Amino acid sequence: MNQPPSLLAHWRSWTSHILRLGLGGLFILAAWPKIHDPAAFAQMIYYYKILPDALINPVALLLPWTELVCGISLIAIPRLRPGAAALITLMLIVFTTAIIFNLARGLDISCGCFSVEENAATIGWPKVVENLALIGLGGLCMRLSAK
Repeated sequence: MNQPPSLLAHWRSWTSHILRLGLGGLFILAAWPKIHDPAAFAQMIYYYKILPDALINPVALLLPWTELVCGISLIAIPRLRPGAAALITLMLIVFTTAIIFNLARGLDISCGCFSVEENAATIGWPKVVENLALIGLGGLCMRLSAK
């Protein structure tokens, strides 16, 4: 005989759904301006002064599409959710490390997170804290998606 799902199971399901929508939607929104203007995004990557010049354009072309596919997968493709959550978390760790590295070097550059405009939000410790929270959210999505 089937038993009705417990309150905890309902809470876990709704929490997982809301977290996936939030994080996946965030990555879809972040990808769109970069896909729309890859040249401007390449310039943002260049300002970080981390990658060799030969890798800037390929990263500027591939990274936004990776963000978009991961965001969509996290929201809409159950089979791909654990991998999408893991990849999003990994990207956030790389982004946060790049921000910290450039803060330590004293660079005042645009983040490139949600806009490729020159006057977009700049990197700073609040962005690091925001990303750390998103890394935690990504880890939680991984955990909830794996079960």
